[in-house]
Amino acid sequence: MNTEITIDTLEEFRGLSSEYQAIQQEIESLYNPYCSPSFDSIGCHSENPVSPTERSAMLIIAKKADLETRQQNLGDKLIIIEDWLDTIPDSKSDIRSIIRWHYLLNMNWIDTCLKVYGFRSKDTCRNKISRYFGVKK
Repeated sequence: MNTEITIDTLEEFRGLSSEYQAIQQEIESLYNPYCSPSFDSIGCHSENPVSPTERSAMLIIAKKADLETRQQNLGDKLIIIEDWLDTIPDSKSDIRSIIRWHYLLNMNWIDTCLKVYGFRSKDTCRNKISRYFGVKK
């Protein structure tokens, strides 16, 4: 499969990945309930949660289901991007590295440049990617 990838595609993946991580963080924060589950008069769990624990549990279940769907979507997009990365010639291996560090691993431009070239710059990698994709400033 040879799908054409653009900076917008990579930015979309980066955004979705960041959103996925935020939802994971949200779920983790829900594991700190304030009290135990409430029970109705006959000792069964109520259908309308009134305690923070029950509300958190229901929210965690819903968010985990959403997270699984998003994870599948990210995985599908990652496969497409990885297949495309394999088409970039070895002479442009720095482009592949920049894309991996910045877009796939969500690093900022300064840290990406440090990883790829060994020095800190916010413009070197960004300009290299812009030139590769033919983006005008």
